[in-house]
Amino acid sequence: MMGQELQSTTSITKVTGGWHSGNNKPVVGEFYAFGIDLQGVSAKQLETVKNRMETVKTQLETQQFEGLTKDGIVEDMLYAGALSYFAANDVGLKVLNRAGEALSYRLPSFGYLFH
Repeated sequence: MMGQELQSTTSITKVTGGWHSGNNKPVVGEFYAFGIDLQGVSAKQLETVKNRMETVKTQLETQQFEGLTKDGIVEDMLYAGALSYFAANDVGLKVLNRAGEALSYRLPSFGYLFH
């Protein structure tokens, strides 16, 4: 039923060996988006999600609701959030690398957002 708490376990293999698991309690009716950053976020990915969000914004402002759904809008927002998070981390690491403050290597990463 809507609002009911569920049990969920997410596990990933660590590059150094072993597993990392997290126990979650999603609620029926919430939206979840999983983001995966394998090799960094490309400029093309960011441009694509930016264009999609601008299109949705324009449709909402002009009240052109055809093709828009609540699920689709929330999905787009969560995906944009996950992608932006990974892109910001990538930029921050590049700045530190160039300044000689850190040496980083991109490892596969994942995260999830919910609403």
